[in-house]
Amino acid sequence: MKKFCPLILLLLLAGSAGAQSIRFEKAVEYNDFIVRQQTKVGEAIKEFITVFTDTNDSTKIQESRNQIAIEADSAVARVKRLVSFQGDTAFKQSSIRLYRFYASIARVEYDQIVRVSYNKSKKAEDIQKEIGAIVQDITEREKKVDADFVQAQKAFAAKHQFTLTSDTGQSNQ
Repeated sequence: MKKFCPLILLLLLAGSAGAQSIRFEKAVEYNDFIVRQQTKVGEAIKEFITVFTDTNDSTKIQESRNQIAIEADSAVARVKRLVSFQGDTAFKQSSIRLYRFYASIARVEYDQIVRVSYNKSKKAEDIQKEIGAIVQDITEREKKVDADFVQAQKAFAAKHQFTLTSDTGQSNQ
C-alpha cells in the first residue's frame, strides 16, 4: 500500500496540472495565446473544407467536422483557464463566445450541410440552394460574433499599447 500512495499522489498532481490557470505577464503574450486558439480552430475548419471538397467518404467528412468541434471546445477550455490580463475580461469573453460559435456550427450547420449534400432524393440544384442558405445563415451570424471579437481585441491592444498586424491579429512587437 505504501508504494501505491506516492503513485496515486503523482497521478492526482499530473491530472490537476491540466486544469491550472494560465497567466501571462505581457499583454502581447496574452493576445497571441488567444489568437493561437483561433488559428487552431481555423485550421480545423480549413481541413474540413478540404476533406469535404476532396473526398466522397462521408465518414471521413464527419470525422473532420467533429474535429472542428473538438478543437473549438478545447480552445474554450484553454481560454477559460486564462487569467484575465489586469482584470480585463472583454477580450477573453469575446474569444470564448467566438470559439463556442465555431463549435456550434460544426455540430449543427456543418452536419446539415453534409447530410444535405449526401441526400440522394434531392436534385443537385436543390442541394446547392439549401447549402447556400445554410452558409448564408452562418455567415450572417458569424459577422456579429467576429466583429465583437475584433473590437474587443483592438480595445485590448489599444489599452495595453501594442499594435496588431492586419492579417493575423497577432501582435507586432
